[in-house]
Amino acid sequence: MDIIAIQKTKVINQNNNPLSYFKLGNPTSKLEDYSELLSSIKNAEQTIFIASMNNLHPQIIDALYKPISKGVRVYMILASFDLCKETLLSFNAKNPIIIREAPLLKNNFVIIDHSAQLFFNSLSNNQNIGVLLSPSFSNDLIYWFNDYFWNKSTKEQIIDKVAEPKESPYPPFSAIKENISLVENTLNADTIIVPRDKQFIDLKKQCALFLFSPEIESPIYFINNRTQIGDFLINQNYFENIGQHYKLQQKILFNIDSSWEIFPLDQDWKTPIKIQDQTQKRLATLNAPTIEEMNDIFPETYPKLTFFKTVEYIWSVNPPVLPKQIKKSRLYQDYEVLQTTLNKNLETLERVLNQMLQKESSVIAFFTGTKRKAREYLKEIEAWKIRDFKKLSINELKDQLTPNGQFKQFYDQIIQDANRFSEDLDKKEKEASWEKQKMEIAKKLQKKKLELIEIQRET
Repeated sequence: MDIIAIQKTKVINQNNNPLSYFKLGNPTSKLEDYSELLSSIKNAEQTIFIASMNNLHPQIIDALYKPISKGVRVYMILASFDLCKETLLSFNAKNPIIIREAPLLKNNFVIIDHSAQLFFNSLSNNQNIGVLLSPSFSNDLIYWFNDYFWNKSTKEQIIDKVAEPKESPYPPFSAIKENISLVENTLNADTIIVPRDKQFIDLKKQCALFLFSPEIESPIYFINNRTQIGDFLINQNYFENIGQHYKLQQKILFNIDSSWEIFPLDQDWKTPIKIQDQTQKRLATLNAPTIEEMNDIFPETYPKLTFFKTVEYIWSVNPPVLPKQIKKSRLYQDYEVLQTTLNKNLETLERVLNQMLQKESSVIAFFTGTKRKAREYLKEIEAWKIRDFKKLSINELKDQLTPNGQFKQFYDQIIQDANRFSEDLDKKEKEASWEKQKMEIAKKLQKKKLELIEIQRET
């Protein structure tokens, strides 16, 4: 009578397991376009102050041309000239403004004729969240604009010339204002809303209420009805101005409804999941050393399946195959070594080919033929995987799997192609980098020529 394998199961109840997760708190978006801002810019009468950490959106730049043509004075501070070249090149002798670089700038705002609007995100975005400030708050923001403009700037561009900025004609600025203060460090917060990015996870230790919002780009702190944005501490709570957000909470699995879409704290915050009531997980088959022990064979560990309230683990237990002290023949041992080595080599080739296919580079378009060949190799690997070597003769095995056989040639060709691809890609990237540098140098030389011509005209 043959002894057959038995099937065993184990059900683990996870209902009391705690889970920290984000759940939608407010579904309404507060992102808006710049239509109101653009209208205000075009209707400006005296001055426009702009502070931006990034390039301005093209619509904002276009809107500025009208007040400039009417004689409205426009002053701008940018966090980095190098990162805002598009904005710098948008203004010239035809559309002149004064632009200064202030590397310490941490906020985005616009002041039009003493009326200020603070923005939560970069002014390069298509949409933004803006807060229109009251007159007293606007006055404070004007004050801080002047502080950055006169005391914290490192470069100045007037028309198309960059130079060191002129010194401030004003006495030193006080760091204390009634409505908007400047802070060097983040204060202890009651509530923190962070962007939808797990890199900010450690900030949850600094507050009682922790949320993420897909509508902001940097953390916003709320402290005793005050708001810290960038390095501004504002005596106003702007929590309601942030639209869609997700609140961090913790519950046991039993109390999490299966219909909820949630974002587990320890996951990537990008893909929502739903807690499921139950699931099954089949484990690897185990072998019993003796027939008597078959019912007592259990896995050493059970893989954790976090998002299920109950998990049923299923595994099979095989009876002993060989009597004790009996060894397999050398032929079987050699075959198993051969099969294991082949599988490892196939895994190596798959890893090398997938690395080639997933390689990202600005010059990768030059290697479409190589990537096509890599896909063909992957198909050949699949064919090797399903070959039944047990049906081959000794001579056929030698032809295919010996050191000089078909597989060795196949293996060496892929490794050789992969090394050549890596070398060619590196060479192409260096060539592309050199071409880019040459173009930049040519542009600079052309610019110098134009400046020299202009100087000669003036003299």
